[in-house]
Amino acid sequence: MKRLVLVAALTALVMTGCSGTSTDTSTQGGDPTAQAEVTPVASDCSTPRPAQVGTTTETITVDGIPRNYQLNVPPSYDPTQPTPVVMTFHGRGSNSGQQLLVTGFGGASDENGFILIAPDAIGGQWDLPSGSTTTTSDTDFVAEVLTEVREDLCTDITRTYASGFSLGSAFTLLLACAPTQTFAAFGGAGASFYQSDCDNSPPAPIIYFHGTKDPVVPFKGGSVAGSPSNDPTSTVTPATDNMAGWAAHNECTTGPTKKTFGQTTRLLWSDCANSADVDFYRTSGGGHTWPGSSETIAAFLESSLGTTTQDVDATELMWEFFSQYQLPG
Repeated sequence: MKRLVLVAALTALVMTGCSGTSTDTSTQGGDPTAQAEVTPVASDCSTPRPAQVGTTTETITVDGIPRNYQLNVPPSYDPTQPTPVVMTFHGRGSNSGQQLLVTGFGGASDENGFILIAPDAIGGQWDLPSGSTTTTSDTDFVAEVLTEVREDLCTDITRTYASGFSLGSAFTLLLACAPTQTFAAFGGAGASFYQSDCDNSPPAPIIYFHGTKDPVVPFKGGSVAGSPSNDPTSTVTPATDNMAGWAAHNECTTGPTKKTFGQTTRLLWSDCANSADVDFYRTSGGGHTWPGSSETIAAFLESSLGTTTQDVDATELMWEFFSQYQLPG
């Protein structure tokens, strides 16, 4: 019975988390370049900010609605030293607990000494901007959560990073389109895009993963599984084109250079404005999965969502990539 419950939970995590553009315009508002302002809480921790080590579930009220997020404080946390922060966003129909289970970001937080925030979307659906000039409930949510964490903990506001899977990956890349940045670098897997609305945003360091046999969000672009034909999320553009779009946006002058890890090919665009590289991992035969997930989880997901590569570990590589970047102080 436990096995069946876990299979169902993991399948829900990725089967419905499949947008590379935007969500239903009848319920959303906002400009893809818009991002709510985060209160600039200073990294001065001369007054220590102690915290409970480990993972807790926190609640914050945003726009009158109680919202939850999981917060992991690593054992190495020092209440007097600014600590980097990673936010990770789950796929559609999923939740923060499943995101942590599939990605292993909680263990990475403990091992590498960064604070981890895993927010929960309302009904498992991130509120992506879709065409007006206002922010959305979820850009507000992200801003409020960061402000709260920065008030409570000793965080480094120059080393805050965004990551996500599937719809959470699309949401992460929309955050990269903001005209002013809260995040120093971005990481995603299983859903990507580049569009002209991002043209006015600053260079964005991006690391991204996608399998060529993704049965949900097609690697070569096209129809997204499970999306109605008249829904704005029903089609996506090719992953390689999207990454090339970001590389052009970042004014990269070298690449893509290639390196192979088993069935996974790394395409790296470098020598970019503000050193904002675009690091793209393409797995031949890979599915709608998170590279490097545990083999147990990979086995549960394979029949419906395809192969999970063990050639690379997306969580480990994201943190290595993030660690190279920080915003101006």
